[in-house]
Amino acid sequence: MLKSLFLVILFAFSLSSCEEISKENQGEIISEDQVYEKAKFLYAADGDTIWVEINGNKEKIRFVGVNTPELAKDDKPSEFMAEEAKNFTSNALKDKKIYLEKDVTDRDKYGRMLRYIWLEKPVAKPTKVDIEEKTLNGILVKEGFAYSNYYKPNIKYQKHLDKIEKSAQDKGLGIWSDTTNPIIGKEDVEETYLIKGNKSSKVYHLPEWDSYEMVKDKNAVYFETEKEARDGGFRPAR
Repeated sequence: MLKSLFLVILFAFSLSSCEEISKENQGEIISEDQVYEKAKFLYAADGDTIWVEINGNKEKIRFVGVNTPELAKDDKPSEFMAEEAKNFTSNALKDKKIYLEKDVTDRDKYGRMLRYIWLEKPVAKPTKVDIEEKTLNGILVKEGFAYSNYYKPNIKYQKHLDKIEKSAQDKGLGIWSDTTNPIIGKEDVEETYLIKGNKSSKVYHLPEWDSYEMVKDKNAVYFETEKEARDGGFRPAR
Protein backbone atom coordinates (compact mmCIF):
# COMPACT_ATOMS: atom_id res chain seq x y z
CA MET A 1 0.00 0.00 0.00
CA LEU A 2 2.75 2.43 0.95
CA LYS A 3 4.69 1.48 -2.17
CA SER A 4 1.64 2.22 -4.37
CA LEU A 5 1.08 5.57 -2.67
CA PHE A 6 4.75 6.48 -3.19
CA LEU A 7 4.50 5.65 -6.92
CA VAL A 8 1.39 7.81 -7.31
CA ILE A 9 3.09 10.79 -5.63
CA LEU A 10 6.24 10.28 -7.72
CA PHE A 11 4.16 10.16 -10.92
CA ALA A 12 2.30 13.35 -10.01
CA PHE A 13 5.57 15.13 -9.23
CA SER A 14 7.01 14.02 -12.58
CA LEU A 15 4.01 15.45 -14.45
CA SER A 16 4.36 18.75 -12.60
CA SER A 17 8.09 18.92 -13.40
CA CYS A 18 7.47 18.17 -17.08
CA GLU A 19 4.85 20.93 -17.19
CA GLU A 20 7.27 23.44 -15.68
CA ILE A 21 10.02 22.47 -18.14
CA SER A 22 7.55 22.80 -20.99
CA LYS A 23 6.59 26.29 -19.84
CA GLU A 24 10.23 27.34 -19.66
CA ASN A 25 10.86 26.13 -23.19
CA GLN A 26 7.90 28.05 -24.61
CA GLY A 27 9.41 31.47 -23.90
CA GLU A 28 7.69 34.05 -21.76
CA ILE A 29 5.61 36.64 -23.62
CA ILE A 30 6.29 40.20 -22.51
CA SER A 31 3.44 41.99 -20.73
CA GLU A 32 1.48 43.85 -23.40
CA ASP A 33 0.22 46.72 -21.26
CA GLN A 34 3.61 47.88 -19.99
CA VAL A 35 6.21 47.11 -22.62
CA TYR A 36 4.99 47.22 -26.21
CA GLU A 37 2.45 48.89 -28.45
CA LYS A 38 0.55 47.33 -31.33
CA ALA A 39 0.82 49.37 -34.53
CA LYS A 40 -0.25 49.30 -38.15
CA PHE A 41 2.53 49.95 -40.66
CA LEU A 42 1.80 52.83 -43.05
CA TYR A 43 4.96 53.50 -45.06
CA ALA A 44 8.75 53.72 -44.84
CA ALA A 45 10.58 57.04 -44.86
CA ASP A 46 13.87 55.16 -45.27
CA GLY A 47 15.39 51.87 -44.17
CA ASP A 48 15.31 52.57 -40.43
CA THR A 49 12.42 55.05 -40.14
CA ILE A 50 8.74 54.32 -40.66
CA TRP A 51 5.31 55.83 -40.15
CA VAL A 52 2.72 53.81 -38.28
CA GLU A 53 -0.76 54.15 -36.84
CA ILE A 54 -1.23 53.57 -33.09
CA ASN A 55 -4.76 53.76 -31.74
CA GLY A 56 -5.77 56.06 -34.58
CA ASN A 57 -2.74 58.34 -34.20
CA LYS A 58 0.02 58.65 -36.79
CA GLU A 59 3.55 58.28 -35.36
CA LYS A 60 7.06 58.35 -36.79
CA ILE A 61 9.28 55.51 -35.56
CA ARG A 62 13.09 55.37 -35.55
CA PHE A 63 14.52 51.86 -35.20
CA VAL A 64 16.72 51.35 -32.12
CA GLY A 65 20.18 49.83 -32.30
CA VAL A 66 20.67 50.01 -36.07
CA ASN A 67 21.43 52.48 -38.83
CA THR A 68 20.75 52.05 -42.54
CA PRO A 69 22.54 53.98 -45.31
CA GLU A 70 21.17 57.48 -45.92
CA LEU A 71 18.96 58.37 -48.89
CA ALA A 72 19.79 61.34 -51.12
CA LYS A 73 19.40 64.63 -49.26
CA ASP A 74 20.59 68.25 -49.57
CA ASP A 75 22.29 67.62 -52.92
CA LYS A 76 24.10 64.60 -51.48
CA PRO A 77 23.62 61.29 -53.36
CA SER A 78 22.18 58.22 -51.67
CA GLU A 79 24.67 56.08 -49.81
CA PHE A 80 25.40 52.57 -51.02
CA MET A 81 22.38 50.25 -50.45
CA ALA A 82 20.13 53.06 -49.15
CA GLU A 83 17.33 52.48 -51.67
CA GLU A 84 17.56 48.71 -51.21
CA ALA A 85 17.26 49.10 -47.42
CA LYS A 86 14.15 51.25 -47.75
CA ASN A 87 12.54 48.80 -50.19
CA PHE A 88 13.38 45.87 -47.92
CA THR A 89 11.71 47.56 -44.95
CA SER A 90 8.63 48.45 -47.02
CA ASN A 91 8.24 44.90 -48.32
CA ALA A 92 8.88 43.30 -44.94
CA LEU A 93 6.17 45.36 -43.22
CA LYS A 94 3.62 45.80 -46.01
CA ASP A 95 0.04 45.25 -44.78
CA LYS A 96 1.38 44.11 -41.39
CA LYS A 97 0.46 44.78 -37.81
CA ILE A 98 3.63 45.04 -35.76
CA TYR A 99 4.74 45.29 -32.14
CA LEU A 100 6.86 48.20 -30.92
CA GLU A 101 9.18 47.67 -27.94
CA LYS A 102 10.81 50.58 -26.12
CA ASP A 103 14.29 50.42 -24.63
CA VAL A 104 15.02 53.30 -22.22
CA THR A 105 14.40 56.51 -24.14
CA ASP A 106 10.89 57.08 -25.45
CA ARG A 107 11.66 59.65 -28.16
CA ASP A 108 14.69 61.26 -29.75
CA LYS A 109 15.32 64.99 -30.10
CA TYR A 110 13.32 65.01 -33.35
CA GLY A 111 10.22 63.67 -31.61
CA ARG A 112 10.44 60.23 -33.22
CA MET A 113 9.50 57.22 -31.10
CA LEU A 114 12.51 54.93 -30.55
CA ARG A 115 11.54 51.29 -30.86
CA TYR A 116 12.47 47.71 -31.70
CA ILE A 117 10.14 46.44 -34.42
CA TRP A 118 8.82 42.96 -33.63
CA LEU A 119 7.01 40.99 -36.34
CA GLU A 120 5.32 38.90 -33.65
CA LYS A 121 4.70 39.35 -29.94
CA PRO A 122 7.99 40.15 -28.12
CA VAL A 123 9.36 37.58 -25.68
CA ALA A 124 11.18 38.18 -22.41
CA LYS A 125 14.96 37.72 -22.51
CA PRO A 126 15.18 37.11 -26.28
CA THR A 127 18.10 35.17 -27.70
CA LYS A 128 20.26 36.25 -30.64
CA VAL A 129 18.09 34.03 -32.86
CA ASP A 130 14.95 35.82 -31.65
CA ILE A 131 16.46 39.21 -32.50
CA GLU A 132 17.70 38.22 -35.96
CA GLU A 133 14.52 36.38 -36.96
CA LYS A 134 11.67 38.18 -35.17
CA THR A 135 12.71 41.86 -35.10
CA LEU A 136 13.12 43.96 -38.21
CA ASN A 137 16.06 45.67 -36.50
CA GLY A 138 17.92 42.35 -36.38
CA ILE A 139 16.73 41.17 -39.79
CA LEU A 140 18.05 44.33 -41.45
CA VAL A 141 21.48 43.77 -39.88
CA LYS A 142 21.40 40.05 -40.68
CA GLU A 143 20.66 40.65 -44.37
CA GLY A 144 23.28 43.38 -44.71
CA PHE A 145 20.92 46.35 -45.01
CA ALA A 146 21.90 48.00 -41.72
CA TYR A 147 24.79 48.52 -39.36
CA SER A 148 24.62 47.71 -35.68
CA ASN A 149 24.78 51.23 -34.27
CA TYR A 150 24.08 52.06 -30.63
CA TYR A 151 22.92 55.17 -28.86
CA LYS A 152 23.24 55.03 -25.09
CA PRO A 153 21.34 54.27 -22.97
CA ASN A 154 19.32 52.25 -25.53
CA ILE A 155 21.59 49.22 -25.73
CA LYS A 156 19.36 46.38 -24.52
CA TYR A 157 20.06 44.07 -27.49
CA GLN A 158 23.31 45.56 -28.76
CA LYS A 159 25.49 42.54 -28.02
CA HIS A 160 23.18 40.40 -30.15
CA LEU A 161 23.11 43.00 -32.93
CA ASP A 162 26.91 43.26 -32.93
CA LYS A 163 27.23 39.49 -33.38
CA ILE A 164 24.62 39.51 -36.15
CA GLU A 165 26.52 42.30 -37.90
CA LYS A 166 29.80 40.35 -37.69
CA SER A 167 28.14 37.38 -39.40
CA ALA A 168 26.77 39.56 -42.23
CA GLN A 169 30.17 41.20 -42.65
CA ASP A 170 31.95 37.83 -42.82
CA LYS A 171 29.49 36.72 -45.53
CA GLY A 172 29.89 39.95 -47.49
CA LEU A 173 26.17 40.67 -47.56
CA GLY A 174 24.58 43.94 -48.71
CA ILE A 175 26.52 46.92 -47.36
CA TRP A 176 29.48 44.61 -46.82
CA SER A 177 29.52 43.34 -50.45
CA ASP A 178 31.58 46.23 -51.83
CA THR A 179 34.96 46.20 -50.12
CA THR A 180 35.90 49.50 -51.81
CA ASN A 181 32.93 51.26 -50.24
CA PRO A 182 33.78 53.16 -47.03
CA ILE A 183 31.65 52.41 -43.97
CA ILE A 184 29.79 55.69 -44.07
CA GLY A 185 26.58 54.40 -42.54
CA LYS A 186 28.13 54.19 -39.08
CA GLU A 187 27.13 57.30 -37.16
CA ASP A 188 28.89 58.72 -34.16
CA VAL A 189 27.27 57.82 -30.87
CA GLU A 190 25.00 60.64 -29.82
CA GLU A 191 26.02 62.27 -26.59
CA THR A 192 22.35 62.55 -25.68
CA TYR A 193 20.83 61.25 -22.45
CA LEU A 194 24.25 60.03 -21.31
CA ILE A 195 24.27 61.70 -17.89
CA LYS A 196 22.83 59.13 -15.49
CA GLY A 197 21.00 60.09 -12.32
CA ASN A 198 20.05 57.90 -9.39
CA LYS A 199 16.39 58.51 -8.52
CA SER A 200 16.93 57.20 -4.99
CA SER A 201 19.95 59.27 -3.99
CA LYS A 202 19.30 62.25 -6.30
CA VAL A 203 22.94 62.06 -7.42
CA TYR A 204 24.01 62.14 -11.07
CA HIS A 205 27.05 60.52 -12.73
CA LEU A 206 28.96 61.32 -15.91
CA PRO A 207 29.94 58.48 -18.32
CA GLU A 208 33.65 58.86 -17.58
CA TRP A 209 33.21 58.36 -13.83
CA ASP A 210 33.68 54.90 -12.33
CA SER A 211 30.43 55.31 -10.42
CA TYR A 212 28.42 55.59 -13.67
CA GLU A 213 27.94 51.83 -14.09
CA MET A 214 27.04 51.34 -10.43
CA VAL A 215 23.58 52.88 -10.87
CA LYS A 216 21.00 50.13 -11.27
CA ASP A 217 18.66 50.35 -14.25
CA LYS A 218 15.55 50.51 -12.06
CA ASN A 219 16.89 53.65 -10.35
CA ALA A 220 18.36 55.31 -13.46
CA VAL A 221 17.11 58.50 -15.06
CA TYR A 222 18.97 60.22 -17.92
CA PHE A 223 19.75 63.85 -18.74
CA GLU A 224 21.22 65.65 -21.74
CA THR A 225 23.22 68.20 -19.71
CA GLU A 226 24.46 68.71 -16.16
CA LYS A 227 22.28 71.82 -15.96
CA GLU A 228 19.22 69.71 -16.72
CA ALA A 229 20.23 67.28 -13.98
CA ARG A 230 20.75 70.09 -11.44
CA ASP A 231 17.46 71.72 -12.42
CA GLY A 232 15.84 68.36 -11.73
CA GLY A 233 17.14 68.42 -8.15
CA PHE A 234 20.19 66.19 -8.67
CA ARG A 235 23.76 66.90 -7.50
CA PRO A 236 27.03 65.55 -8.92
CA ALA A 237 28.52 62.42 -7.40
CA ARG A 238 31.85 64.23 -7.02
